[in-house]
Amino acid sequence: MLWPTICIDDFFNDPLSVKNFADTLDFKKDPEGKWPGERTELLHNINSDFFNYTTVKIMSVLFPMNYKKLNWKATQMFQRTDGNIYNNNGWVHTDFDEFTSIIFLSNHKKCGTSLFKKKK
Repeated sequence: MLWPTICIDDFFNDPLSVKNFADTLDFKKDPEGKWPGERTELLHNINSDFFNYTTVKIMSVLFPMNYKKLNWKATQMFQRTDGNIYNNNGWVHTDFDEFTSIIFLSNHKKCGTSLFKKKK
């Protein structure tokens, strides 16, 4: 299935509180190098209320008329990367048979994700 690219400004009413929550968690690198930077454990195991709130909000954007009637499987975690490590190499994000939601909590402008080509 093809998923649309959607950009939602101000996804969280209080993004600083979400960032502060993330800062209290432990982050680890993937031992096999499957993703850049570090990730937390799955959020449904850490804070199911936050996980449910965020996941339902994402699904309601994609399926505004019937998200309450849908069943889905989801994983969610926080991830942080140091952009200086990847300099000009970038990282190509690829998923198969699923869609990905990315919510940026950075308060600086030199960050982001390229959806179509590598980005410096």
